[in-house]
Amino acid sequence: MSSQMPKNNSAIRNAAIVVALIAATFFFTYWQENRSINHSEFVQDTATDKAFAAAPDFAFMDTNKREHSLEDFRGKTVILNFWASWCAPCVKELPLLTRAAQENDNVVLIALSSDLDEQKMLRFLERYKHATAGDVFFAYDANMAITQDLYGTFRLPETYLIDAQGQIRRKIIGADWDYEDLLVWLKDLE
Repeated sequence: MSSQMPKNNSAIRNAAIVVALIAATFFFTYWQENRSINHSEFVQDTATDKAFAAAPDFAFMDTNKREHSLEDFRGKTVILNFWASWCAPCVKELPLLTRAAQENDNVVLIALSSDLDEQKMLRFLERYKHATAGDVFFAYDANMAITQDLYGTFRLPETYLIDAQGQIRRKIIGADWDYEDLLVWLKDLE
């Protein structure tokens, strides 16, 4: 009987550890989600008369080593996309976002990568023939100062549509949309 006691204690201890890990994961996820900046309270549908939030300005260096700021694109519609090469929905939407910027003269795409290192992002872009050209800019957000700290993005992909006056007009979470949806949203910003 004494030999079964340690086994039972060991099983109880292991079960308690599993329960504690599950609870910690739940609370950490809850804390992260509620910690992020809630821009959605400022982003209104274009059919309303409410004011929009000004998009926080930031500086970045694109993959061609050119420096830019969001303010540089004032007067154009900006698609600001937060993505990573390991994110399947990001990979799905990236060609559509690129296409929208390439096919619309007044649209710029700024795609900020949250990859773990810049070389992974560059290999992905090279492999899939995504290049910084014209009004398409890819950049690496090394310490996620823009992605997380400035825009409060913790789940990828997330995209902001910013009008020519620098106002956030739409926040798109996830990639559950198609190219025609994007064109309608962009047209609403004109």
